[in-house]
Amino acid sequence: FGSADESGYGLGAGVRGRAADRVELEARLNYVDLDDSDTSLELAGRYYFSDAFAVGGGVIDNDAGLTWNVGVRAEFGNR
Repeated sequence: FGSADESGYGLGAGVRGRAADRVELEARLNYVDLDDSDTSLELAGRYYFSDAFAVGGGVIDNDAGLTWNVGVRAEFGNR
């Protein structure tokens, strides 16, 4: 697969919180500087069917274009 040698850094910040009893929203801004720099904005949301199970989706916008995602979230243990 070859080899790669790059140095750089990445920074990110975001917020996440409940917009309603069962709805969680999240927003992040990320910056990565390797050989080329890239800034991305992430927006996501989840709907909690129970305290331990949620479905969600989101979008990431960066120099490469839009990436959409969907998924499930299961939480175990004490909350």
